[in-house]
Amino acid sequence: MFCVAPGFAEGLSRPATLLVGDLSFLHDINGLNLLRGGELRPPLTVVLINNAGGGIFSFLPIASSIPEDEFTPLWATPQNVDLEAMCRAQGIPHQRVTTPEGLVPALQAAWGINRHSVVEVITDRSTNVELHRRIQAAALRAAQHCHWLASKLDVAVSSSAPSLSLAPVPDSVGQLAEAGSGCRPLVTDGLHWRRYSLPLALPLTTPPMPSSSSNSNSSSGPSLSTGIGVREGLLLQLRLSWTDGSVAGEGVGDVAPLPGLHSETLEEAEVQVAALSGLLDGVTVRPSLALLGGRPGAWLGARVGLDPTWLLPSVSGRSQ
Repeated sequence: MFCVAPGFAEGLSRPATLLVGDLSFLHDINGLNLLRGGELRPPLTVVLINNAGGGIFSFLPIASSIPEDEFTPLWATPQNVDLEAMCRAQGIPHQRVTTPEGLVPALQAAWGINRHSVVEVITDRSTNVELHRRIQAAALRAAQHCHWLASKLDVAVSSSAPSLSLAPVPDSVGQLAEAGSGCRPLVTDGLHWRRYSLPLALPLTTPPMPSSSSNSNSSSGPSLSTGIGVREGLLLQLRLSWTDGSVAGEGVGDVAPLPGLHSETLEEAEVQVAALSGLLDGVTVRPSLALLGGRPGAWLGARVGLDPTWLLPSVSGRSQ
């Protein structure tokens, strides 16, 4: 850490701040030599988080599986070293912070002396674990509440224009939807695409597809400018609108069959993109779709009647 951070500040020609734990600090303790006599160099402020060992293991099942007198020396491995004395021995300014309120003034002081220094922040492993658990519990409650709100939205699309009907839900949910909350449904404004062709700087490492007259514009076609080849594909754009017609956002992506990896041609992939464009025009989208984590296959089947296994690998993004 110390071998890289001073050089990083030097390369930027500006001050830098390094955040490091006590075990990492001790593993690279010889790097303190690089912080000596650096008055003419961009200052590096080292924020040293001292939680008496490796805090990550306190989050693992092993922390509650063995007695504390075994866990601490074998897994947390506190070193019981006077880090302040080590800094002082090298002539490096050192500050010790024991409360959250003391961190800001300590950092301001360190950044103001215009030289390398260390700010040691004392933390507790068990307190850190408890704080993370409270944050995780709060995030889980918020996610579950948003999912519950989204599940109450019953979207109906007419043949002429998208419309929204709400299933019987508590008044608070209906008020949230009408007030413009994040649970309002979205409407797809069609999937648009266009071809692109980029010259390759280096040849592809995959085997080229067999050339044919009907596939002269494939992704591995020759480039007149470089002689190496070109990479061709489809640039996709999907716009989402609110039910009142205002734009909610746009997403971009690409479909580019890779010769030697995908068996389909760009023309075959474009046929499927054109079919998807027709299916995804004016479709309402539940906000809860984001909970699928980028795997909307089941939604495609239920909402637009599309079997996702029908899609070519380069279109669906799945492995060949």
